[in-house]
Amino acid sequence: MKWLRWIPWFAFALGSLVHGQGKERSWTNREGKTIQASYLGGDDRTVTLSSGGRRYVLRLADLSRESQVLAGTLREHNPKNVYQFLERVCLYQEVGDGHKDLRGYAIRWNKSPTLSLFDARKYVKRESFYGYDKAMEQSLASIHGLARQINDALQATKFQLKVVANNDLKADVKVFICTNRAWPNILSKFGYRPVMRRRTRGAMFSYFEQRGVITQAIILLPLQYAGNQPASLSAWEGLALQEICQVLGPANDSPLITESVFNGDKGSLPPKLAPIDKEILEFLYLRVQPGDNRRRFQDTFKEHWDFTR
Repeated sequence: MKWLRWIPWFAFALGSLVHGQGKERSWTNREGKTIQASYLGGDDRTVTLSSGGRRYVLRLADLSRESQVLAGTLREHNPKNVYQFLERVCLYQEVGDGHKDLRGYAIRWNKSPTLSLFDARKYVKRESFYGYDKAMEQSLASIHGLARQINDALQATKFQLKVVANNDLKADVKVFICTNRAWPNILSKFGYRPVMRRRTRGAMFSYFEQRGVITQAIILLPLQYAGNQPASLSAWEGLALQEICQVLGPANDSPLITESVFNGDKGSLPPKLAPIDKEILEFLYLRVQPGDNRRRFQDTFKEHWDFTR
């Protein structure tokens, strides 16, 4: 405990209840000394901890890299930031070229949607490439794994994402492995506007919805990642996970929470759902109704979002 010491407050104002407040965690300084303390708050230079009934304000620079990351993660999960992130992800929509508009109401499926992987060569002849069959095989295995993650997050609800046989025209969500140049043809064949959206990794999604209920969706994923080396496959799975989650309703992204799969298009997307992602999916399908407006959405958040997890 001797390494805990008071430092100037730097005009730090202690916030309200945060994700993980009250739970003791291990904190280590740069000399390798570790204590158990609960997180109270922080900013970009300090972290405030509680241990043994006392409050300590520490410089982040005095902590180990792991403890600095922990402090940053917990700081992002304060109620105001979490709500802003949730609203951006669930109530805004991407409209192309990086622009985002407020839709103003929640969207989601009102049934368990089915998902099918499609062979783009059946619709665009020039999509025939060496190694495409292997890419399709690896993509299907990856999508099954991603669906298991999503269904685990939805287990408290009555909804599940069902992966069905390849090329099933009756599937609610159609996933194509293709190059960007195939987008217009594939989109138009299934009734979507053949618009080119600027996506940094060559992927996009679109959907139809009526009064907040998603009725069908399409996902176009790049060919170049699928079936390659582990690092490339991990990047492809992260991208695929984000696109699949977005056609379930959280159709936008935001940089406000770093660990989330909805964290924008910068950097590498995680191939696994973060705890906040699982909470978003459960919240949307357990507590939110299709078409809920901004006020209702905010009231539902205040009533049901659990900051004690």
